[in-house]
Amino acid sequence: MNKFWVIVGDVYKKNVRSISFLIMLLVPFILGGIIYVASYFGGQSNEVDTIGITADSAELAEGINAAAPEDYDFKLVDSRDAGERELSAEQIDGLLFVESGENHQLNVTLYSESSLGQSTELTLQQILSSIQTNLRAEELGLSSNEVQSLNQTATFNQQRVSFNDANEMELGDDNEGFNFVISFAATIVLFVFIITYAGIISQEIASEKGTRIMEVILSSTRAQVHFYGKLVGILLVAFTQMLVYVAAFAISYQWLKGIDVVENVLDSVSIQGVFGTFLIFTSLVFSIRDLYLCCISGIMWFTSHQNRRYIKSYFTSYLFIFDWLFIRDLFRFVRSW
Repeated sequence: MNKFWVIVGDVYKKNVRSISFLIMLLVPFILGGIIYVASYFGGQSNEVDTIGITADSAELAEGINAAAPEDYDFKLVDSRDAGERELSAEQIDGLLFVESGENHQLNVTLYSESSLGQSTELTLQQILSSIQTNLRAEELGLSSNEVQSLNQTATFNQQRVSFNDANEMELGDDNEGFNFVISFAATIVLFVFIITYAGIISQEIASEKGTRIMEVILSSTRAQVHFYGKLVGILLVAFTQMLVYVAAFAISYQWLKGIDVVENVLDSVSIQGVFGTFLIFTSLVFSIRDLYLCCISGIMWFTSHQNRRYIKSYFTSYLFIFDWLFIRDLFRFVRSW
């Protein structure tokens, strides 16, 4: 037993201290940082600082300026020529020219040197449509409450249901889209994880040489102890990697949930409903399944001498398909509870 743990410790230390493990550990953090920086600068490039407003009526221009959201800065411009000069001098990011036609029909043109983004254009359209509706309502003698009642949209709700053994309908959360995204992402992660550690296992099984002390220990150790010692050492390396990711997620969770995209996802789905039974039920299943898959794939790659490349490519393809089908059916089974 002492020789077993000596082999485990030697394999574990050798792999944890290697450059390849450090790179494999840091790649997700590097990719996450690149995505965050790209999205941050992309959001800043699409941010509109100031939009100049000029109209054929001073009251109309002031009404548009008053209806501006808090994150938009509208600026009244005396005339179209003055607005063009400010736009040329980059004092404003865009120039909004509004003309009021027959029946208070607003004809609007937005001038800018580059696209201000679809969200900005939609916001401006909503503001101008609201002002046009209010102008027509005043002409027809309608109050603001009556206009709001006319513009109120119908309420539409989608409810997922299931039926118990007594054929009684029960209400539930509709998390099918979110579950699909999680299952697909988990498939990719597990596929890469299994392929990586299967290769490491095959290399460790094939490797017989080491330090002089290890050669003496291995020469007096049964092949079974040698095999399982290396296997346990690699599994401890895998658990170390997962532990680092879990700790990093726990530390950064308070910061991550403040991001707009993450906050919208958390508000739109029930995390407890998605991960409650799923996380408990699948954690053990995934651990056992991945252990066997890593062992089988490592042994197959090691024993295939003549056609290693062909067997490796076919095996990894079938492994990816099996992973996808397994997780997809597991999600369906959990949702049926």
